[in-house]
Amino acid sequence: MSSEADLEEAKNEVLMKIGRNVLFYQQMEHKLKYLTSSSGVSGYESEIKKKLENQSKRIENSTMGRLVGVYSEILSNENDGNSSDIPTDKEVNHRKEIYQSISLKFPSEDNENYKESLKDIVRQRNFLIHNILSDLNLNSIESCKKTSIFLEQQREEALPIWYKLDSHVQALRSSREIFSSEEFKKLSLIHI
Repeated sequence: MSSEADLEEAKNEVLMKIGRNVLFYQQMEHKLKYLTSSSGVSGYESEIKKKLENQSKRIENSTMGRLVGVYSEILSNENDGNSSDIPTDKEVNHRKEIYQSISLKFPSEDNENYKESLKDIVRQRNFLIHNILSDLNLNSIESCKKTSIFLEQQREEALPIWYKLDSHVQALRSSREIFSSEEFKKLSLIHI
């Protein structure tokens, strides 16, 4: 096999992995957008949809770093046990509406590690987007192979966070489906 063909193969492999990793980080960004726009929201049934829309608009064009910051704030606020915004039974009875709160809670010992892992994901993603080409020489088989190995490791290291974000998205979607179901509304009306 000629060195030209070897170079072309190495180039194609590294470019494929760059594209795969870009898509991978983009998926994580979308998961963070969903989580930041859909959690940490509470209100009465008539208000909740508008609150979710407003929160979604606020984060729509946010960078991944900003999303991680907002999500970390949500995680911190959700774990502090603050319930001052929750209305009393008297207020709920007066409104004759369901009060909903959508949030995520994690064991506190995992929370700081998780937030640090998310920050590392942002650093890795930024390196991929802004700096990978400075370390890559597409005219060198060795450079292509070295970068290809790096990209494989980068993805492998980020996979646990991808799966964790995905499980949070699934949990939140499940909760939203339950809250918006007719069965839930009927059951909740029994207690008002």
